[in-house]
Amino acid sequence: MNRLVNFIAVLSLFLIVLVSSCTDPVILPSEKAYIGTENCKVCHDVIHENFMESGHPYKITKITNGQAPAIPFMPAPILPTGYTWNDISYTIGGFGWKLRFIDKNGYIITQIPGSQWNPTNNSQSVYNSSVPNGTEKYTCGYCHTTGWKSIADGGKPQDGLAGMDGEFFAGGVHCEACHGQGNVHAEAHKAEVSVPAGMDITTSRSNDLCAKCHYRRWNKGDLKQQTSGGWEMHRNQIEQLSASSHNSLTCVGCHDPHASTTKNSVAKGEGIKLDKTCVSCHKNTAKYSTTMHYDATCITCHMPRTVKNGISIHKFKGDAPNHNFKINTSETATYLTKDANDVLWANADKLGTTLDFVCYQCHKDDNGDGGTYSTKNRAQLTTKALTFHK
Repeated sequence: MNRLVNFIAVLSLFLIVLVSSCTDPVILPSEKAYIGTENCKVCHDVIHENFMESGHPYKITKITNGQAPAIPFMPAPILPTGYTWNDISYTIGGFGWKLRFIDKNGYIITQIPGSQWNPTNNSQSVYNSSVPNGTEKYTCGYCHTTGWKSIADGGKPQDGLAGMDGEFFAGGVHCEACHGQGNVHAEAHKAEVSVPAGMDITTSRSNDLCAKCHYRRWNKGDLKQQTSGGWEMHRNQIEQLSASSHNSLTCVGCHDPHASTTKNSVAKGEGIKLDKTCVSCHKNTAKYSTTMHYDATCITCHMPRTVKNGISIHKFKGDAPNHNFKINTSETATYLTKDANDVLWANADKLGTTLDFVCYQCHKDDNGDGGTYSTKNRAQLTTKALTFHK
């Protein structure tokens, strides 16, 4: 009997080994495809938590069941006059600067009072008053969505809405917008096998990746800083950076793209890396001031708000910083100048932000324009600027 029991035990073990050795090999997808941020979250939960408190996921948000979008750190958006949430298909943006609305036919709402909501001060304004409402198509998917395919490239109108000039896998800028389609990567790691060459996601620390959307001119030979309505436009960061002595820096050297910069003090993660502050590099106290001018910081002066994203605070202060870093201390220099074709450009001479946009954020000029601090003329600003770090 014992021999029989031993024989059966050995036979069972042999069969287990045999079956195990005959298990079908792992078959990975032959083509790359999108899987969505929720699947990335399975392995990258901390990054996902940080990311969902940044602005990237909310570049376009679908409205469901007539409910307002929930955007971190923002109050509830105020609707355009005459609209309810049942009249809105998507919202555009809303994390920090401005939010616009897409109607049930897929067109961006224009001309209507309140067609732009500004969370910076919870105000409303009119978006694109020159375009009749119900005619402006949504063409912003390249930078605002994940997996955008325009109609010109063979896409179909998202959700069958006539105003949508293309389709997308997911609204907002999610993991796969920057890292590429992740199905093969996910399946390979789940099965603990290697990802075939050319089929994995990508990780780039180059400014070229950020430039896909943070570079307005779309032409690397053209680094002019574009304006609109008398203000420098948003998404000029690459152009701005190129004009400074910091042009060798990488975006990710200072920023974590998975976390919020504008809400860095309250959001999860480090949108502005704590070990990459100005004084991390500028340690020469003989040259760089360690005693700040009243409540100013390095970025107050070297990254002034020459950009109007949603609103302007006053004549010399928009609502978004630039990345020139360099300050033009000339008494007579002008930051915004027109070319021979009467087109207005910012920092055309590449000498940096002029003192009016730097100092009149807080001080006033001779006309009383600017901040609430004392009146200073341009000669006084230059005198102070030339000795500021001494």
